[in-house]
Amino acid sequence: MDGYLEIRELEDGIYIEVFSPSEDGKKIEIGDITNKLQERNIDYDITFILNAFENIDKQSLFKVSELPVDNREKTTLETTEEIEEEVEEKNYSLYVSEDQMKLLIKFSPSKTNKKIMVKLQDILDEAFKMKITVPVNDKLLLEIFDDIEVHKEYTIANGINVVPSKEAEIQYHFKTEKDFRPEVDEEGNVNYHKLHVVANVKKEQLLATLIPSFEGISGMNVFGKEIKPSKPKFVKLKRGKNVSINSEFTELYAEADGLVKLEDGKVTVHNSYDITGNVGSSTGDVEFQGSIVVNGNVMTGFKLIAKGDIEVLGVVEGAIVEAGGNILLHRGIQGMNRCRVQAGGNVIARYIENGEVIAGGMVHSEAILHSIVSAKEEVKVEGKKGMITGGTVRSGTEISANILGSHMGTATNIEVGIDPIIWDEYNDLNKEYPKMISDAEKIEQVMALLNKRKEIDGELDEQKKEMYISATRNKIILSNKISKAEKRLEELKYEVERRNDGRVKVRNVVYPGVRITIGTAKYFVRDEIKYVLMQKDGADVKLSSL
Repeated sequence: MDGYLEIRELEDGIYIEVFSPSEDGKKIEIGDITNKLQERNIDYDITFILNAFENIDKQSLFKVSELPVDNREKTTLETTEEIEEEVEEKNYSLYVSEDQMKLLIKFSPSKTNKKIMVKLQDILDEAFKMKITVPVNDKLLLEIFDDIEVHKEYTIANGINVVPSKEAEIQYHFKTEKDFRPEVDEEGNVNYHKLHVVANVKKEQLLATLIPSFEGISGMNVFGKEIKPSKPKFVKLKRGKNVSINSEFTELYAEADGLVKLEDGKVTVHNSYDITGNVGSSTGDVEFQGSIVVNGNVMTGFKLIAKGDIEVLGVVEGAIVEAGGNILLHRGIQGMNRCRVQAGGNVIARYIENGEVIAGGMVHSEAILHSIVSAKEEVKVEGKKGMITGGTVRSGTEISANILGSHMGTATNIEVGIDPIIWDEYNDLNKEYPKMISDAEKIEQVMALLNKRKEIDGELDEQKKEMYISATRNKIILSNKISKAEKRLEELKYEVERRNDGRVKVRNVVYPGVRITIGTAKYFVRDEIKYVLMQKDGADVKLSSL
């Protein structure tokens, strides 16, 4: 049911009582109150009503008028009914929008079936009585009078909109996200020495500039009340190790040569850890908080772990290599089924053989052989070979290669879409979430019944008190669970919706024995296919020519 109001005459004056709507019903607005009072010809102070309306949830009954001094015995309501008979028919309602930025008028049909006649001055007088301070568009009103449409809202006065503030901005003079793809020449050679990475900086190089904020300009509602813009947040340049700031606190400079990083909003220049030979028996396992450069190989059985980036000029054997950033392997991986390479960012390797690779970004290689490769972003295999043979290769967005499988019919799994664990979590959470909402509604109903019982009896017995305390506790716990579930569902929804965008591009040939999975759609290759683009189409995998 919609909300409604009643006019009550008490000993000391006229009162309005506002009743809240149930479920999705429409709330009472200020215009509903003023219209009712005008129909009864009851004088009122619009400012007082506005103040009372702000606290309507706490106090639903409030006074709007005194009883007439000259005639206490005859009620105001009776007097207004007599006056209504003498007053001309009023065919319009004048009211203010909920945000108090517009004065609106709506016309109703004539009860006597006569043409609606409205005087401009009556409207202007009523607007003045409502304490409207902005100009009323009398020209528009005269145009409306020529062709009045009943039940249509017309805006006849507007407040002044706020000019919003502009937040300060930090301009970084280096790439905050690396473009880690190598160059490929016209002959298909991949240059692993020339990467598009602008991260190294020189001493005294400008790193960041602070562009100041702009404070907005106040607006005004139709009652002349100032509306102030939100103040821009205070923003400052944050500097870490090997970074200096100018005297105006508007520019950051490098204090040393090194690798620049943006970490939690702070600009830092790192000195990388250079290992001259192999990671092996002479070094033991290596862990470093910054970035690492290995000039030799990473030997079988050892660990190489860095919080930043890792660059290996030699080969990674049956070792564990982990980086919070990107991993660049100039020669590649000869894993012997004992190697695991994991990066928070991208993984670039000349070749990947008998190893496991996990990337939070993309994977780029010339060949992937009998390996398990998973990437949140694309997997790109290009160059002279550009082949994926054997094993399983997964990508959240796209897998592209020259060749998939082999002429020997080697079993090769190609999967594009989200990780199955994320898919299962999303489905489970979608089943649990409606149940959480239903349980919350039941708790609300129990609390509402107990509150009603308290109003009737004045006090709850001990059993019902305990029930109310338990319901309140469960409501808080469940509200927290619902909030966390909603946040997680949004995160998972983003991942799931990307599933339909996944695709597989093959620039040469796909051999029999290759199994393609895009989301929930599967396709087993039984005959050679050339120059093909594979995408999900409903429940099937659609093949089209490149």
